[in-house]
Order: sequence, then structure tokens, then C-alpha cells
Amino acid sequence: MPIRQNRGNCGVILLVILALIIGGGFFLKSLVGSFSLPEELKTPRVIVNEDMFARSGFLADERLGKVSDILIRPEAGDKAIAVAGTTGVLYADAAGRATSVTALKAQAADVTFTDVENDGNLELISGGSWIVTASLFNAQGELLWQYGKDSPGVNDITSGDVDGDGIKEFAIGFNGGTGVHLVDKNGQMIWKQDDGNVWHVEMLDTDGDGRSEVVHSNAGGELTLRDKDGKVISRKNPPDYFSGFSLCRWPSQTGKVHAIHARNGQAYVIDFDGEVAAQYPTPLAKKGQAEPKAVFVQLKKDQPEYLAVAMDFGHWDRAILYIYNPNKEIVYQEVLPANARALAVLKAAESETQTLLIGGENEVWQLRALGN
Repeated sequence: MPIRQNRGNCGVILLVILALIIGGGFFLKSLVGSFSLPEELKTPRVIVNEDMFARSGFLADERLGKVSDILIRPEAGDKAIAVAGTTGVLYADAAGRATSVTALKAQAADVTFTDVENDGNLELISGGSWIVTASLFNAQGELLWQYGKDSPGVNDITSGDVDGDGIKEFAIGFNGGTGVHLVDKNGQMIWKQDDGNVWHVEMLDTDGDGRSEVVHSNAGGELTLRDKDGKVISRKNPPDYFSGFSLCRWPSQTGKVHAIHARNGQAYVIDFDGEVAAQYPTPLAKKGQAEPKAVFVQLKKDQPEYLAVAMDFGHWDRAILYIYNPNKEIVYQEVLPANARALAVLKAAESETQTLLIGGENEVWQLRALGN
């Protein structure tokens, strides 16, 4: 029996395909344009007060990859500075002289330091680019475990002690509807809780009881706190959409820990009740979603601490560094030539001022005040 051709349906299908071809070109061009590097970020440069501070190289090694954590440990002697990157880990003395470099033995992303058993031995956690599973490495860069192969879409991982026994657990946030999982030091799941698009997750003691709570954002833009069993303690809606964030002390180096996130040309410092403690302007950071890192640093002798904020644009390989005075005014602004996902404060024993360390790609920069 011959097959009857439905010419009307075929015509509709052809028209749809033609429309997709023609319209798709405009859509693709628009999509590519939205992800292309904005003109104002193409040229790395100092925009505000180039005669106030100076950025220079502090240490560099091609085995690091994109630097995502800098840990200062004065007691560690020739390993006083620990630098974690996407492909390697470097240890250096306080002058920035490298003493050892270790390659990571598996794929990694957004690597940060932790001390799982609180014994002074550093481990490294990794995960956060959807296709890279959550991982734990030892100090030699050897893979101890991976988590998330059966639940793809890891957005973030962090560590903290939820039960107060001195041993870290790990909170892992997933894209989509997989939610947030808590796993033990061996990478075994303790619990999982449903949530949508857990963009970023942190663990810290928010109520002073000696145990960490799980703090995360989600698809609803909510600042969510969970207890040791994963039950929701609170959900708050900070101003604007709350997604990528980090932790910082405010209003000084010794202040309480807050969350900082940025949207639409503003950086918001928020407490864990969802209230805004401070707001800072971030010009040129309006396009795209930038993730902020922040730290207070005393860059000038006999002057108050400045707030340093690095706004990182992951998909553009660019970042903007802002330095604010106590009046929340920008006293320094620079478009950096690479990502900046890590900030740290270094104080030399003989100095009355501090140096800001900034993680780049295969290197760490230092920012110092001129005229000290």
C-alpha cells in the first residue's frame, strides 16, 4: 500500500526549518554577542588613581593554572604561602620564593584548601564547573575521592564541621533539581536535600554554637541556611537576585563574617538574616554575572583599612579590582588581565602595612600603596 504524503504538514515542517535557519542565525549572533568580551573590559588598565597603588608580580609558575585560593600561614615557615590553582598547588615563603610545586593528578576546578581532620595537614577540594565532579585531593595532589558522577552538574563544594567533632564534612551544590548533598570525609553521602540550582554553597558557624551551618543560594535567589541534618533553618530574599557569592568579614578584618554578592553595578554585603549591611558601587561590572571576593587590608601607614573587592568574570577571563575607603568611595579601580578568584592579605614582620595578594592565571600579583 503506497504511503500517503501529507503535503500540508511537509510544507509546515519546511517553513519551520527555514525559519529556524534564518532566525537561528540572528539568535546565534545575539547569543554569541551576549557572551563576547565587552569593549570596556578588553584593555587591562588602571581607571582610578594609578598614582595611589601599584600592582606587580609576586610569584608565578606555569603549573598553577587559574588561581582559586591563597592561604597565609606565618607559622609554616618556607610554606607560609599556599596557592591553589586548577592544575597545581604551590608553596612559597613570605617573600614569594617558591619552595615546592605539586601537580593535581585529576581534573579540577575552583580548588580551595581545607584541613579535614584539623591536624595541620592541608587537603584540597575541587568542583564547580558542571562537568567536573566534586573531588578531594591530598597535599601531594593525589585524588582521594570523587563525588557526583551519578549526579552530574556540580556547581560548588565547600567544607565545614556540622556536628562539632573536629572532622570536616563537605556540602556539594548541584545544578538543576539535584539539590544539596552532605558527604563525610570519605566521600560517602550523609544526606541530600532537594533544591533548585544550588549556585553556591558555604559552611560556617552562623549562630556561635561551634557547629557549621550550610549556607547556599538557589534558583529562587534565596539565601538558605540548613542545619546538620539538612533541614531549612531560614530562607531570605536579599535585594536583587542572590546567586554567586562569597564570605567576607565586615566592617573590618576582625568583623563578623557576612556574605557578599553583586548584581547590576552594586556589591551587597549581607548578614545571614538577609539584611544589607553595606552597599558598594561597581562600575563596569553591570554586564554579565560577576562573582565577588572581598577582604579588608591596611595598605597605607596610619590609615584605616580599605575594602578590596575583586569582581571576577569567569567566561571572559577578566576581573575588576576595586579599593574602597571607609566612606565606600572608590579610591582605586583596575581592569585586570585575567580572572581573579582569590584575595589574601600578607603582613611582613617588619612592616606596619599590609600587601594585598591577588590570584591570576599561573601567577599571584601584589598590590601595594605608593609613597608609604
